[in-house]
Amino acid sequence: MPPIATESASPHVRKLLRSRDLTARYGGISLRTLDRWITRGVIPPPDQIIGERRYWFAETIEKVDRQNTAVAGAKCRSISPTA
Repeated sequence: MPPIATESASPHVRKLLRSRDLTARYGGISLRTLDRWITRGVIPPPDQIIGERRYWFAETIEKVDRQNTAVAGAKCRSISPTA
């Protein structure tokens, strides 16, 4: 049976990302760095903990990425060029 495409998936089926998925997503950071980012609020706490393993919904991380990109873009625009 072929895998279900994300567009046609049930709205109740949500993709979960593991800690290792996040470390790879952010350029191979260490698990310790991920823990620090959670503590500092860069990344939200996991959406689910299943047996000592942490999981985030993909849409949670995508939302965080969009917010962080918008903040970074605003910082870049607020810096005036030196002449």
